[in-house]
Amino acid sequence: MRDTQQEVLEKLKANWNKYRYFVLELPTGFGKSAIAKTICSSYDNAFLVTATKQLQDQYIKDFPDGDVVSIKGKANYSCIYGKGLSCECGPCMVNKDLLKECRFNRSCPYYTQRDDALSANTCLTSYQYFLRAMDCAGFWKSRDVLIFDECHLLEQQVTQWASTFLSPAELHGKYNIFEDVDPQIFMAYSVAPEESGFKANEKWLRVIWELIMQKRKELYEDIASTLNVSGKLMPNDPNWLSEDELDELASTHKEYYELDKYYRRLDVFFKLSDSEKDNWLIEPQDNGIMMQPVNIDNLFQYYMNQWGKEKVIFMSATILDVAGFCNELKLPKDQTAIIRMDPVFEPLKSPIIYYPTGNMNYQSIDSTMSKIIENVKTILAMHPNEKGIIHTGNYKIAKAICENIDNPRLIMKDNDGNNEKLLKRHSRSSEATVVVSPSLTTGADLKDDLSRFQIIVKLPWPSLQDKRVQKKIEISDNWYVGEMFRAFVQACGRSTRSEEDWSTTYVLDNAFYNWIYKYKHWFSKKFLQRIVWKKDEYIKNKKAN
Repeated sequence: MRDTQQEVLEKLKANWNKYRYFVLELPTGFGKSAIAKTICSSYDNAFLVTATKQLQDQYIKDFPDGDVVSIKGKANYSCIYGKGLSCECGPCMVNKDLLKECRFNRSCPYYTQRDDALSANTCLTSYQYFLRAMDCAGFWKSRDVLIFDECHLLEQQVTQWASTFLSPAELHGKYNIFEDVDPQIFMAYSVAPEESGFKANEKWLRVIWELIMQKRKELYEDIASTLNVSGKLMPNDPNWLSEDELDELASTHKEYYELDKYYRRLDVFFKLSDSEKDNWLIEPQDNGIMMQPVNIDNLFQYYMNQWGKEKVIFMSATILDVAGFCNELKLPKDQTAIIRMDPVFEPLKSPIIYYPTGNMNYQSIDSTMSKIIENVKTILAMHPNEKGIIHTGNYKIAKAICENIDNPRLIMKDNDGNNEKLLKRHSRSSEATVVVSPSLTTGADLKDDLSRFQIIVKLPWPSLQDKRVQKKIEISDNWYVGEMFRAFVQACGRSTRSEEDWSTTYVLDNAFYNWIYKYKHWFSKKFLQRIVWKKDEYIKNKKAN
């Protein structure tokens, strides 16, 4: 145990009986997972919720003692009764006797893992699985402690889970929801309303929900029919289903599962009171209606808070605006303790170089692009034999960098690729590759020689084209700035991952100076000490050394 970890545990112990909620802002490299594990092990049972499946896997790798058991969605497990079928669309979904048999024999990978998680000291899962499972499954019971890791993503995760876009044309094109519907209903509801708000759209929303429910029921019956042979389910019979039939089954179930998501999101919405529904953004958009919660406090209370009987813990390296975070969730001040710790890394090992290149706002970015290209080339030349990463802020900048800099070191994901594949390619390459991406400010572990430098081209502001972002700015400017700086600090932490590690970060966006100065009270003294304003002097000294 490190001294700093012991200090946090002692602060927790001293205040444990006084508060229900604990907000822990612990810097990158602090060892938050060990703090979480210690808290969980101090109780009979606990939930530990994190942002991604990769972070789940990291917890299991760090703590293989069996006390922590991870559970993911059914689609991550293969059904034993059909090649190509996941546990999401196995025959047990329509045959409860088979389900009982699979669970009794512990032959189903998903239910075996779920049962192990239910009986474990610590049930580890993702935000999305937690929200979906707690909403629709009766077998989960509240636990003594509920820990939210990477809690700076909690608002985003809850908003994503609850939001939905309803397009009549898309729903009919994909799922044929208006099949056999009265022509008058088709004429009235196959076109999205043009008004905003719940009251103006209530009738339309309820009719679309009913059509989704009906089509969902029909798809379920189709799946049940496909799985039935002479009235009996026979998954062990070699002649049960051909590969083509299995493919058709998987396709039908995919449609069912997608519609089920629509159904459950609307179910979440209609369970709210009318006053709570008024908190939602319901706006016409692209021949459809976008439904999003503006604030998530009610959803947090209904679907998350109750699962921690005694304590609820929030942990992150980048909460920054702690008061705003607590207000977003409506955490009572007299029941909430806040513990913040300074960064553990030596500032000089991870300098943040202010490298002003130009304005990066929407109006100026095109005229600044040539300067971006030249400065990226210069920085690459300063690190000729080192791996690195370039955080671009958007795909337009990423594409421009790769197209205008003829350098085989630069790699970005393909159209059909993903970040996981990109990072594997980067880590396995013997060359000094440099990842170019707008979407790796969080979750990437580029420790040691995987990244000795990084470039933040543009401050990572949320898109102003997003109506919810516009609404949140009306409520609080701090929310918008906080979202940007959380992503920024996360980006700054991708390349220095331990006290022995080191890297250099370059910030090209001219606006960085003004924003960091205005909100410097959000940052620790050690973080501010990392910032180097005189970049020419720094570069001169670096070359000399």
